[in-house]
Amino acid sequence: ARGVDVVYADLPLSSPTTEWFGDDVARAGFGFAGVLPSAHHEGDVVRLQSSNGLEVHADDVSVASEHGRRLLDYVCADLVVAARPAAVPA
Repeated sequence: ARGVDVVYADLPLSSPTTEWFGDDVARAGFGFAGVLPSAHHEGDVVRLQSSNGLEVHADDVSVASEHGRRLLDYVCADLVVAARPAAVPA
């Protein structure tokens, strides 16, 4: 909110506790951004991102394959879902 366009959360796939935090991070407005192999010393991570209100346009991103296009479309759609305000339980 203070001039930061994108915030990332990297969750280690090797940790059994990652699945505990995934839903909480998603509820906080983060969407899927990718899987980074060996991004950290702990090994592979799933990267979630919050666009913090920044509009992302898939047409502004270059992809090299049809698979890349489908993955980009998935990520952009997930960002839209993640940006929706969370429902408050009654």
